[in-house]
Amino acid sequence: MAWIPAGSFLRGSTWGEVEYAFLMCEDARPGQCRRPWYLIEAPQAEVTLDAFWIDVHEVTNARYQACVDAGACPEREWASCQLWDTGGWRVSLPDEDVAARFGAARQPAVCVTWDNAGAYCRWAGKRLPTEAEWEKAARGPAGWLFPWGNAGVDCDRARHHSPDQEEPGCGVGATAPVGSAPTGMSAYGLMDAAGNASEWVQDFEDPGFYARSPTSNPINDQESAARVVRGGSWASDPSVLRSTSRGGFAPNHHNVYTGFRCAADP
Repeated sequence: MAWIPAGSFLRGSTWGEVEYAFLMCEDARPGQCRRPWYLIEAPQAEVTLDAFWIDVHEVTNARYQACVDAGACPEREWASCQLWDTGGWRVSLPDEDVAARFGAARQPAVCVTWDNAGAYCRWAGKRLPTEAEWEKAARGPAGWLFPWGNAGVDCDRARHHSPDQEEPGCGVGATAPVGSAPTGMSAYGLMDAAGNASEWVQDFEDPGFYARSPTSNPINDQESAARVVRGGSWASDPSVLRSTSRGGFAPNHHNVYTGFRCAADP
């Protein structure tokens, strides 16, 4: 695990950074992007957190299976795992063999619900990070745009949807074994905080939370229909890989894009 010291950091994006994110999306997917996707990152504010630990790597299939074998985590339902298609969400088809594409021991554990992720973290003596904790660990003390700095996204730094590749996932159409992109490491030592698998965190999703958020150890515990995911996935364009990018899914949603890592108190 990586140690994240107590103190403040800049959470969220300025209005100028919101516009920059929208333009990044338009560059990757012309005509398909919407500014409201990024407006939820504002306003930017200084937030103070207590110290915590966070996993260096996304939880792998091997580690999740150990929890299943111990009787603490449910088996995943690969056959009903969801993918995004042009017509919306759909379950995987038999000939897509999702378990084979995403189920190798060192690939991140995807097709997990928010409850599955929480069950694993409890079994491991940990918990899911809060949204603010995740962002501080990903951004580092300098508040970089991406975990590795302010340089742009490439496949050496993150498994993502690169416009110059025919298939998402840097041409592979799947996640990579965790830690496969060491040049994408964050200043605090996190691997794959951008791309590979997006990650469940504790908070309920609320697009307006930043406008009313406390500035000390914030967490949105006001119940809503979705939980927050952070970090972007193997199928995300570069704008979603920024450390300030926010999104969410219903907690019972399990798809090929979302995994998790755990945090722990000192």
